[in-house]
Amino acid sequence: MVRIKKYDGTVVEFDMQRIKDTLERLNTDEKLKTRILDNLHKKIKEGMTTSQIYKIVFGMLKQKQRRVASKYSLKKAITELGPKGYNFEDFICRILAERGYTTKVRQTLNGEVITHEMDVVAYKNGEHVAVECKFHQNEHTYSPIQTALYVYARFLDIMEGYKKGKEKNQINKIMIATNTRFSPDARLYSKSKNMELLSWDYPVDGGIRDIVDKKSLYPITVLTKLSKHEKQMLLKKGIVLVKDIKEKDVKPVVTKEIEELLQEV
Repeated sequence: MVRIKKYDGTVVEFDMQRIKDTLERLNTDEKLKTRILDNLHKKIKEGMTTSQIYKIVFGMLKQKQRRVASKYSLKKAITELGPKGYNFEDFICRILAERGYTTKVRQTLNGEVITHEMDVVAYKNGEHVAVECKFHQNEHTYSPIQTALYVYARFLDIMEGYKKGKEKNQINKIMIATNTRFSPDARLYSKSKNMELLSWDYPVDGGIRDIVDKKSLYPITVLTKLSKHEKQMLLKKGIVLVKDIKEKDVKPVVTKEIEELLQEV
């Protein structure tokens, strides 16, 4: 039994099956998958970190199968939407648009007592959803119970504002979206208050990872042919998703390897 160290310092038993399952989910070439697992079997040792394991797998994928490498790095790629949360808010808008919502970002809503700037407001068939986006630069950071309590308190004030005629839009649903995970308490409390949560892997089979894979909503930050500077410049131009690159002129930003980039896209 080989034990490895997670980011938070906890030590767990290394599970090769998890790596295998991930590679299979990403449709990795069978020969490459075997090579990666064999290489890991040789290199894995007591005390190795999950970050070191990631680098081994990602490095081999990037050399041989860039498309899979991009998908494998999705979680890290979403953190590259930062350092501020505006790009993540735009990313969430695109996810909601796939669900049929019309969205607006960074809207001011009037509560009974104070005004509230909501990251996203979404509309569909009479449903008005206020969305609070919690972006974490560190992919291992959890959104805690305090986030859920804070957001629900804002929701109550906005509802009272509508009843008193201060807010014209009747917000009838609240959502919290994060690029990482919610704490167990945050999930429990939100469920009791009918607040929808969206995180990396929650709800089950409907988290950000699953939605991105099913709907091909990959952020441009997954692309291995772009430098960090190029990614940030494209984000500033409103190019958030990989599919946007085919529809917009990126040549002023991407000055080299344009054909290789388009092939990866």
